Amino acid sequence: MEQENIPELMKRDNITAHTKNIAVAKLIEDLVKTTLGPKGMDKILIDQHGDITVTNDGATILKEINIQHPIGKMMVDVAKTQENEVGDGTTTAVILAGELLIKAKNLIDKNVHPTIILDSYNKANKECQKLINNITLTYEEKDREKKAEEVAMTTLNGKLVEMEKEIIIKKVIESINQIKEQEEIDISNINLICKVGESTNESKLIKGIIMDREKAHPNMPSLIENAKIALLDFGLEFKNPESDSKININNPLELQQFVDMESQIVKDMCDILIKMGVNVVFSTKGIDEVAQQYLARNKIIGVRRVFRDDLLKLSKAIGGTIITDIGSCDKSFLGFAEKVTEEKLSYTKVIKVEGCPNPKSVTLLIRGSTDQMIDETKRAIEDVIGVVANVMKTGKIITGAGATEMYLAHNLKKYASINYKGKEQLSIKAFAEALESIPLILAENAGMDPIDIIADLEKEHENNNIFMGVDVINKGIFDANINKIFEPQKTKTRAIESATEVANMVLRVDDVIAIVKPTQ
Repeated sequence: MEQENIPELMKRDNITAHTKNIAVAKLIEDLVKTTLGPKGMDKILIDQHGDITVTNDGATILKEINIQHPIGKMMVDVAKTQENEVGDGTTTAVILAGELLIKAKNLIDKNVHPTIILDSYNKANKECQKLINNITLTYEEKDREKKAEEVAMTTLNGKLVEMEKEIIIKKVIESINQIKEQEEIDISNINLICKVGESTNESKLIKGIIMDREKAHPNMPSLIENAKIALLDFGLEFKNPESDSKININNPLELQQFVDMESQIVKDMCDILIKMGVNVVFSTKGIDEVAQQYLARNKIIGVRRVFRDDLLKLSKAIGGTIITDIGSCDKSFLGFAEKVTEEKLSYTKVIKVEGCPNPKSVTLLIRGSTDQMIDETKRAIEDVIGVVANVMKTGKIITGAGATEMYLAHNLKKYASINYKGKEQLSIKAFAEALESIPLILAENAGMDPIDIIADLEKEHENNNIFMGVDVINKGIFDANINKIFEPQKTKTRAIESATEVANMVLRVDDVIAIVKPTQ
């Protein structure tokens, strides 16, 4: 082989590696892009057991499919990060990442080096974050709830539960107002419990906790009103010694005395609770038979093997303190609720704690006619909780319908022309073209001519009509601000940042090497 051919071969190999990686990213984008927007289509996912999921949620689609390729996994991570941090915008983030890589491939084919592209993409991303501030609408705290409702309406457009969106949004906002503590909103304190049966509009907000547990003994009452609740991080049972111990028993009488002693220790623990006025007990550990019968005779509900996370949520709901030592607690440790009941929901028994005075942990009971409907309703509610909490915390929103992307693309092209030349200018303009893919796909999914729509939007944004976006209902363009199509600002900023990051990571990779480690 001639020496002068080696650099050319290396160059060709590197391009091949990028081409393969970008092709994988495009496949992932193609999986979700038809779901974008109110007119997006749903996917049916079938697992190995034959169970089906019907959804148009990008994060759910990518989580459910089995992706082995490392580049594909990077794209899935984009969706996961977007969902975890913002709660919505997962499809947008994946589409932008895919489009940035497709544009990068075109530039690589024109001999633009990947490092120039990723450096330019970083500059474009920084400029976008600045530009978004110019079109962000900021509201005072007194106006945020109304705006959060409008953002939630946009989020639910095109979802299976769209017909019930007013009910869902009302329940979510009520939940967030209930758990809010000053400026802090911890959405993990909104518990979602799904039960088949009844229609979606029968979903309820419970100012308390529902858990998939049942009372420890059938003779315990199924209803306690004016409940005084003890939360135990230990069991009502005889505690075995932590170290190895040996007990010598010489006759049946001594054995009976030992058993009686165990029973008395457990009864003494129960007596302490009874004297405090406790009529409901939740324990993270066991409640043995002696304790079960003793509590039942005293008309006390006992619930055992409660997850510690559920005990913490109960604590926030009922205002009680978790008890770790029975000997050092008093009435101030107890929580209160109007009633505690054991009842049957769908096919299972649950313990319901409701009517708490000022709960900082609440439950949304989600109903639906089928498992698929309930699952999709839950995903929609999780999206709404995320965006509503964000708007109520920050008060910052932007217009949707592709208006923001068109504004960014239009101004990014100007920024590139004024500040850069040559390959850097081409790369930043490629970033702008990737942003235009969002309104283009919105139009495409609605059955419109995407080229005409983009041309019309470019003309409007040239005339400084910065809120013009895609009207998927009337198949044209409109002012997204006037028509109240909004998103949280963080949804867009994070989507652009995530897409840029994953594009940069993929562009830095010039080979994928499988490593087989020797067995020991």
